[in-house]
Amino acid sequence: DRDVTGVQTCALPILEPEIQGLGARWIPSPDLLLLCLAHRPEVVCRHLLLKALESQNLPATAIMLAYGRFSGDHFRDVRNLACEFVSRVQDDRRRHKFFTVLVESEFVADSLVLRQELMKDVKTRQLPLIKLLVDVGVIVDMEPHNAFYWAVSHMDFDILELFKSCKFSSPISLALKFVPDSTSESDLVRLVEILGPIGLAGEPLDSYLICAVRRRRIQLVDAMIRYGASIEFEQASAIQTTLEN
Repeated sequence: DRDVTGVQTCALPILEPEIQGLGARWIPSPDLLLLCLAHRPEVVCRHLLLKALESQNLPATAIMLAYGRFSGDHFRDVRNLACEFVSRVQDDRRRHKFFTVLVESEFVADSLVLRQELMKDVKTRQLPLIKLLVDVGVIVDMEPHNAFYWAVSHMDFDILELFKSCKFSSPISLALKFVPDSTSESDLVRLVEILGPIGLAGEPLDSYLICAVRRRRIQLVDAMIRYGASIEFEQASAIQTTLEN
């Protein structure tokens, strides 16, 4: 049976006690759950899915998602709750497995919960999890969980490489304001080479060009111009600075 929202309800009185009573036996014997649901998949509901997630039972969660048909007006709420439960899994590898199951069941989409999860994973450098979340479209540069700016401020090139296929919510060049002052020329060139192909042109890059010229960082100047830095910015300040030096 289904309720009016399209989210399945546990309305089968005959099998419901059997399914509900499986909780303690899910871990040692997922076959019991499979046996019941293979015959009556319609008993899968929001409550049972969240129960499997809350107990951090990966086999039961996978089975529920495989047999369940979640849709309707409240599908987004169920999806967000599922992601919240998975975010609470402490073991990084296990959390990755849970999120992989959710992704394969189309239960993962951009949300505040997942931006917070992404930020946590970026800070602890969980590269497989970062890639998984980025690939399904979790936004990387929206406050208050701006994982992109954090990666730039720490010059984490491995993470920035994973962000190259992202859709950004603001101009990429704004991230240059978070580059540490102590960054070497070689690291700055590498940063420009990563961000340049995805759209680095803009006022911050133009300002950085002037600074690079002033410091006579030839390789950096070359990279910036190749990726759109304007030598005409502020009445050709870059050229004027070159003449002065």
